[in-house]
Amino acid sequence: MKNILIIVLLVFGKNATAQITKTDVLLCNKQWKMIAWTVTPAMDYRNENDLITDLLKNERTCLKDDYYVFTFNKKYSLLNGEQHCTETENDVVSKGTWEFLKNDSTVLNMRKEGNGGFLQKQIIVLTAEKLSYGTTLTKNKITYTFTETFENIKNEKIKF
Repeated sequence: MKNILIIVLLVFGKNATAQITKTDVLLCNKQWKMIAWTVTPAMDYRNENDLITDLLKNERTCLKDDYYVFTFNKKYSLLNGEQHCTETENDVVSKGTWEFLKNDSTVLNMRKEGNGGFLQKQIIVLTAEKLSYGTTLTKNKITYTFTETFENIKNEKIKF
């Protein structure tokens, strides 16, 4: 633990220890690849007259290896995995800023750079190996719950 504190102090300065929480350490410096994306109840997600609950199953293969990286300076990137959808596609799919809701580390706010908008995610699970969060959407008087689950694919793990 002392080594992590020294690294944090070197990288972020002497005031960093008051700002970085255990939850920050669990989220940051990892590569979060989606392993499940579901919706309940089933919905016609792509307007193809097909009610589905497993959204990841129907994604293009080139999107399934993309991953998120969150940094301690409150920035995130969604990065392409090895399979790009086109030859000219950038390595960075999108990026923005993140923060936990004030006084509540179970709510993750993500603001996409540019005109991407603001997303609020309710964290269900956050460990060194797994991240899962949910969002809701009401459409035609039906409330849908989306759950996204990620695994840490980065080989280097931070130990407490």
